[in-house]
Amino acid sequence: MIKQAATAIAILLSGCATLPNSDVAAEGSFVAIGEAVRNGNAVLTPLQVGEDSRCPSGVQCVWQGRLTLLVEVERSGENRQAWVTLGQGTLVGEHPMGDNYAFTLEEVRPTKTAEADIAPAEYRFRFGT
Repeated sequence: MIKQAATAIAILLSGCATLPNSDVAAEGSFVAIGEAVRNGNAVLTPLQVGEDSRCPSGVQCVWQGRLTLLVEVERSGENRQAWVTLGQGTLVGEHPMGDNYAFTLEEVRPTKTAEADIAPAEYRFRFGT
């Protein structure tokens, strides 16, 4: 009887335990398209590169270019999508009461070159708050 009660209590308590999601990379990690990463109190998942007009390394450009990325933002049980631009802050959920979330696409790898295009699977992204 005591063994059964202990087992029942263990089962009930295990339902309350919060286990880290092993499918979500640690904050500050580089992730690929389709890989989730923790960022503050949100989980970000890069979905699609929209534009990559960054100036290739070894080339002198008049304009530095830009990279845009469609990102899924999961926060407080809600999912939204937002287009972000490398190096520019992005505000999600412009809520009048201040329940907003801001993040930045801080770094993209690999560096663009003049010799070859970057395949979507080769991109890696790092976000910050």
